[in-house]
Amino acid sequence: MYTVLVADDEKLERDLIRFLLTRDFAGKFLILEASQGEEALTIIRQEKIDILLTDVQMPFKSGIELAQEARMLAPDMEILFFSG
Repeated sequence: MYTVLVADDEKLERDLIRFLLTRDFAGKFLILEASQGEEALTIIRQEKIDILLTDVQMPFKSGIELAQEARMLAPDMEILFFSG
């Protein structure tokens, strides 16, 4: 099982991604969520995240900034961007 962290300030977007992943890949992913970049970094420090799915545009810390910091914390993590 892979651990996926979905970082997006829009709850509807997080819910949609969760729905799609659980519908199409049932039992393959443990899905965690963060509503902003700092929350995502806290989770990355506490959990082993295999895949980070992040919105590019978020308040306070963009997905690009999040990815740069996340890469330093977990160099082997896959990072995917989307624009919601």
